[in-house]
Amino acid sequence: MKIAAQTAQIPINIGCFAHTLHLASGRALDLKEVHQVLAKMRSVVSLMHRSTTASALLNKKQKMLQLPENKLLIDVRTSWNSSYLMVERFLEQQVTILATLTDDTIRKQPEAKLIQANCVLPNEVRHCEDFLSLMEPLYQATVSLSADHYPTVGLMLPVLKKLKGVYLPEDSDTPFKQKIKQAILKDLEKRYLGENLVEYLEEATVLDPRVKGKAPPAAWERLRDKLIALPVKQELMHVKSEPAESSASDEPALPQLPKPHASSQPELPKVPDLLQTGVATEIKTETPYPVKQRKKSALSFLLDDDEIQISKVEPPLSKQELVNKEISIYREEAKLGSRSNPLQYWKTNALKFPFLSRLVKSYLCTQGSSVASERVFSTAGDIVTATRSCLEPEHVDQLIFLKKNFNEAKDMAIILHNM
Repeated sequence: MKIAAQTAQIPINIGCFAHTLHLASGRALDLKEVHQVLAKMRSVVSLMHRSTTASALLNKKQKMLQLPENKLLIDVRTSWNSSYLMVERFLEQQVTILATLTDDTIRKQPEAKLIQANCVLPNEVRHCEDFLSLMEPLYQATVSLSADHYPTVGLMLPVLKKLKGVYLPEDSDTPFKQKIKQAILKDLEKRYLGENLVEYLEEATVLDPRVKGKAPPAAWERLRDKLIALPVKQELMHVKSEPAESSASDEPALPQLPKPHASSQPELPKVPDLLQTGVATEIKTETPYPVKQRKKSALSFLLDDDEIQISKVEPPLSKQELVNKEISIYREEAKLGSRSNPLQYWKTNALKFPFLSRLVKSYLCTQGSSVASERVFSTAGDIVTATRSCLEPEHVDQLIFLKKNFNEAKDMAIILHNM
């Protein structure tokens, strides 16, 4: 993929963040102490999966001890998260596992005797607890950056910086903890170091309202220069809302409306270039649509007061002043909550931040990981099986689309209602 990006002369190549975390965690899994403990756990879990007697006995012990009736998980080498989840579930069911292995029904089996001889020791259990606490930040980061319903590229640098701080060795750490931290930190420090890449990710952080406060000042300045370089669109407006103080002679010339065509829908009037003509808060114009006149109130009739007035016309602002004002307002706004979607935020505030919202489309369209696309491939593999190998390509596309976009709880209710 790197060679393809270089051949296509793509200046920025963003590596999958989830894969980066997978490589960093793999350094910890390769440590001798961790590898030995995981091998012992794997043998116990395999026994529970293969033996129906052991599985039934484990479920019986769970009910007796009033523990969650969860099955034991086994890890897969290509997914480090599975190792984390295996250790987590093993520690949760540690008491029931010990009770099952020491039961007379299982203890007589030759395989069970071998496992009991190499059972997880108390000090290894403490290592598992330390391993779980150290790997949890990587697990949470992988889950967060693997989402497909909100943009993640702006989260990459803040999360990476957070992880580097978490895995800095401390004097109070045990030798086991220090080994894991050093292995992970050494791998993370060599990731995402290209100058162009770092600048792009910093600017994406600025445009993500959840983490905009974590972007460096240089990123804001670069983004300001890019906004100033953008061509001005006709619909960009600067509205000033103040009480009217101007007389009738100071009123600005109203924009001329195009005449509607008889054979088509009437066209809406184009907004004039207000960067050159100045701006008024309210402009009283005639439209091609029939508008019902608002009846004056009794007080306005007696005072002969016109409720719609043209406000004071301010001198036009330069483009640089508009950009600076827009960035200042955006920076002063409170950051978005972690559960909120930045795409919905920019959709709602597109008119409030006309310059910034144009750049958002160029940055937040990028995802920080390729997990979402890999999920689509997995879905295709679940659909096209040996028993369904005669499906037409068009039907496969439709089934994949429905699987990834069909919300059963919501859409099914609508379908049944319309039937």
